[in-house]
Amino acid sequence: QNQKWRAEWAAAAMARRMVEDEETSLIECLRRLEPVKDSPRSYIQALLLKARMGMAKLASTQEAKETRWQECLAQAARFAGSQPPRWENFQEYATILKSAGEALGEDATKSEARSLEGIAAARQAAAVPGASPWWAAVEASCHRRLADLLRTDRHWEARDANRTALGLRAGILRGPSLSARQDIIDAVEGTGTALLDIGQPTADDARLVLQQLTELAPAALTGGKSLKWREKWKTLALKAGALLPPDECATRIDALSRALYPDDAPTRLPRLATSLPAEGGTGQ
Repeated sequence: QNQKWRAEWAAAAMARRMVEDEETSLIECLRRLEPVKDSPRSYIQALLLKARMGMAKLASTQEAKETRWQECLAQAARFAGSQPPRWENFQEYATILKSAGEALGEDATKSEARSLEGIAAARQAAAVPGASPWWAAVEASCHRRLADLLRTDRHWEARDANRTALGLRAGILRGPSLSARQDIIDAVEGTGTALLDIGQPTADDARLVLQQLTELAPAALTGGKSLKWREKWKTLALKAGALLPPDECATRIDALSRALYPDDAPTRLPRLATSLPAEGGTGQ
């Protein structure tokens, strides 16, 4: 029952899979780890997840695919819930939720149902006492997936899903994890852009985006070494500003500029201000 011994044997089986029969090696890896599948050790959970993913990708029938991807998802959820929480585990789970649907060739109805199931599962996991706040990242990812599925003919629902995802990601960006903040910086920009790209975005959509960017700028500035992301946030801000009346647009852009460039505002603020639309937005 020694966990380290079993992990070493499982890792050896995993390493053999490229030179011997791949499925046999993966089965051997899973067999070795089955008695310790509930171990809190991250390297054991990582080995199990890798083996489950390999088995799912090798499935030859639809029935086998369904079963193996469900096993993979269950393992990914267990990995995300292990202690201590690791940001990468939650990213992995969110990615696998999307990959499962793509691998199974699901239609729009099934993909929508899977996204809703992912949202429910993330909320349930987050409700457990002491649960990691990063379950919000999984929920946000499912909302974004749902928004992409609905954007063609269900604009309002798609916008609501993006608004929810933006709010959830904002909470993570304010959190203490440096690696989480680095990843969410781009996700916030991507979600805001998606919100403004669906149907005919409203002034309220624009206000939400600009408000979030302004409030989150201080946290984002502590989120990584490179500040190139500020150019993307500026582009998104100008896109949002074009939907607002000129005076409101200028005021909101000015506030965001000061938040993005707190140390050199005198030199950087004019650059952003000159990019404003000449006539402002429609305010519709």
